[in-house]
Amino acid sequence: MSVPPETGERYCVLVKYQGAWTTIAGQSPGGSGMIPAGIDGTFQGGYRAIVVGELNETGSVKLRGRAPSLNRLWPTQPNPAPDDWIERFFTSINSVELVWWGWIYHGGPNSTFVHACDHDINHPNCPDNSGNITN
Repeated sequence: MSVPPETGERYCVLVKYQGAWTTIAGQSPGGSGMIPAGIDGTFQGGYRAIVVGELNETGSVKLRGRAPSLNRLWPTQPNPAPDDWIERFFTSINSVELVWWGWIYHGGPNSTFVHACDHDINHPNCPDNSGNITN
């Protein structure tokens, strides 16, 4: 994660994620049918945002580098908590503008799904969604 100041209290935030996942039975992300539980894979991705606010410079958090690893156990929670990193890095927040985002999920041979910002809404260079996870 990198939070360099852009100007004044305006910060360009680049957030990168990587990790592993296991499917739960249900609709495939590409919408072409059902997938079983138990397909293992990896993911990578992140987003860029513009944050206007007051940076936490108390020393209680590192302003550059790796954030602690966290398993939110989302499939087991009816309303999982969102990523709250922003509240750790800023003591006050006036606005957050999401500029672009995207994740790539790898599920084995010939099984990749890209979940990305909508090129019509967010940015003309965004790839939108493509591919699928299959058994």
